[in-house]
Amino acid sequence: MSFILYYLLRKFFVELTITPDAIILRRGLVFRRFHTVPLRSVVRVTVRRSILLRIFRAKEAEIFTLNGKFKLFLRRDEDVPAFAKPPAHYIKPRFRETAFGAFIDVRALGGIALFAAVLRRIGTIFGGKYLDNILDALDTAAVNVEHIFSAMQVYVPRTAYVLAVFALAAWAFAYLRKLAALSRFRVGRRGGYVVVTSGLFTLYEHTLVPNSAATVICDSPVSILAKHAPVYLRGVMICPSLNKKSALKLVHILSGERLGKKPKITPPRKAAFGYCAAPLGWGAAFAVLLSFVYISDSLRGAMLLKTALYCGLFVSLYAAAVCLLYIRHSGITFGERLYKVGARRSLRLYTAIFRKDVIVGEELSQSVFQRRSGLCNVKISIAERRSFKTRLLPRDKLR
Repeated sequence: MSFILYYLLRKFFVELTITPDAIILRRGLVFRRFHTVPLRSVVRVTVRRSILLRIFRAKEAEIFTLNGKFKLFLRRDEDVPAFAKPPAHYIKPRFRETAFGAFIDVRALGGIALFAAVLRRIGTIFGGKYLDNILDALDTAAVNVEHIFSAMQVYVPRTAYVLAVFALAAWAFAYLRKLAALSRFRVGRRGGYVVVTSGLFTLYEHTLVPNSAATVICDSPVSILAKHAPVYLRGVMICPSLNKKSALKLVHILSGERLGKKPKITPPRKAAFGYCAAPLGWGAAFAVLLSFVYISDSLRGAMLLKTALYCGLFVSLYAAAVCLLYIRHSGITFGERLYKVGARRSLRLYTAIFRKDVIVGEELSQSVFQRRSGLCNVKISIAERRSFKTRLLPRDKLR
């Protein structure tokens, strides 16, 4: 609907004026909304061209500012001033680096939700017959896996095989989708802007202003073992695979500052239990429930319930192991003009490097137990409403 109103019927519903200093946008016919955005407040411009938009010689531009964002449709040859000229040279990573970046960027739960939504859309648009064929194929794959494990004398409820095959298919679909989005990846620099282009079916072009943003390295257990990780700027991947030394060089290029050899404040060994206390608690709860199931005569044969509890136990233990792995990579480094903060969120470790002058707030907190152990949590907020919180640091080492 937005494409029809704001592009095909643009002359009736949209009035767009682009000057060298600002973007003035008026939407609506009866109830009108006006947007006036000075170009100096723009921090990111993302241009998306899907197959449908290319047919109509159009593109969708999403403009991010210090206070929000908005979308508009432009003609293919219509550009935003100061963001239109491409870089003279691009850097192209190797395919294995792009594949690695796509692997790290994919989230398992997000992939399952996306795959379920796609299946639902297929059933809505093409009818239930196509959806049934896909579900039958997944069920057949689950039966084949069941036969393989049965030959190994491993017996698990069939529902568990179906869920496992569905989750694996969802992850594979999400990975291929991410890999297609990162295909033909190129990154370049023009003046003070970073330009990233990619895409196979849908084409993307991101123009980033790295003035007050944090350069973020996203780690998973795989990337820590491989000693390479993707690097992000303003939520956009600018390098799919870099080691830590190269990432620091990239930060120097973007910010003009060096971190230097400053000591890193990391959680001590006594903080290990605090880091994995939550997943260990869940694991203990699942273990107690499993014991109750085996003790109870009425629930002893409930194979599906046992499978669910075993899965919960294994996931909890895996989460605890990941938290322990992240301890020595977490912490804060206070440089002369740069800060480096390693903070865990869920099962990912984000290492943010930013200039000291973009900090808008610092918060130190302690629980009752932390006061006795001399530990504390540190939360640092930077411009554009982003914050990074690292936990269980020694209070006496913080300035």
